[in-house]
Amino acid sequence: MGIVTKNSILLVDYTLKMIKNGHDVKSALIRASKTRLRPILMTTGATIMGMIPVVISTAEGSEMKQSMGWAVMGGLVFSTLVTLFIVPVIFSLLDRFSAKRNIERENEISAL
Repeated sequence: MGIVTKNSILLVDYTLKMIKNGHDVKSALIRASKTRLRPILMTTGATIMGMIPVVISTAEGSEMKQSMGWAVMGGLVFSTLVTLFIVPVIFSLLDRFSAKRNIERENEISAL
C-alpha cells in the first residue's frame, strides 16, 4: 500500500511541477509519466522479486505464506497499473472540472 501511494504521489507531484513550469496539463502528464515510469517499475519489480522466495517456498507451513505472497504480488501489479493509467486520467478530469468551475465563478462574479 505504501509503495503504490508513494508512486502516485510522486507522479502527481512531478506533474504539478511541470504545470508550474509552464506546461499544459496534457503535456505535463505525459512528461511526468515518462519520467516516473522507470522508478515506479523498478520499485514494484524489486518488491515482486522479493516475494518470489515466499511464493515458491516448500518449507513446512509455507502454504499460508504462499497465499499471502500471491496476494501481495497481485495487488502490486494491479496497483501499479492503476498508478500508471488511472491516476493520470483522474488528474486530467479533476483539472478539467476545476477549470470549468473557475470559469463559471468568474462569469457569476462578472454578472454582478
